[in-house]
Amino acid sequence: MTSRSRWWVAPTVSTVITMPPLTLGTLITMFVGFAYDSCAPDGCPGTDLHVTVGLWCLLGTLPLLAGAWLAAARWRSAWHAVLCALAPALATLSVVSYLTLPPGQ
Repeated sequence: MTSRSRWWVAPTVSTVITMPPLTLGTLITMFVGFAYDSCAPDGCPGTDLHVTVGLWCLLGTLPLLAGAWLAAARWRSAWHAVLCALAPALATLSVVSYLTLPPGQ
């Protein structure tokens, strides 16, 4: 059995690890509008930063995951390992960004 016959293992593990924080981050994104209820009409600067970071991390997770699958299937390089590690890290960063929203005023 060659090493190329198991190209799918690393992207599968990365996908399984990425899906729970990605799902949780998506659910939190649906309710993040409530974080602005106690803010003044001009907005909440700390809240804006956390929400922006969380949203961009969520939006970047799926392309990283797709890139990990493509890189592992087509090329024999270390890039697929980097992409496999970055996808769950970015999804987890989005959840952490949402869960550390500052309390209202």
